[in-house]
Amino acid sequence: MAQNPLGKTPFPLRIIDTDRPVTLGELSKLVQSLKGAVTLCIRSEKGHAERGGYFFHIQSVPGQANFEIVDFGKTAICELDGGQLVRFVNHVSGRQFDEEMLTFCQQTVNLRKDQIAAEKEASAS
Repeated sequence: MAQNPLGKTPFPLRIIDTDRPVTLGELSKLVQSLKGAVTLCIRSEKGHAERGGYFFHIQSVPGQANFEIVDFGKTAICELDGGQLVRFVNHVSGRQFDEEMLTFCQQTVNLRKDQIAAEKEASAS
């Protein structure tokens, strides 16, 4: 079950239906074609037209070759270089297992999400 109800995406939405790993060229082209930011949904190649997928909100970092991953509220989660971005997207979407990205997700991404949730809870009190 999704943690957040899906609503409006923070950036223009593009869907990729594929069972193969995505490439850095594909990701870079999408981000640049949409003025530096895209909400990407990666879904299996076949299935129901309204099937779900894995959402990634990606924006380029001004003046750098890096990319920032944000959540639905545009809160920064992490910054990655191009190679890390493609490995992250492929690992998280189940296209290609990457042990280093597994550790990164456990120790950095999930921890950051927990910190954001705690900050929101504390500010609501």
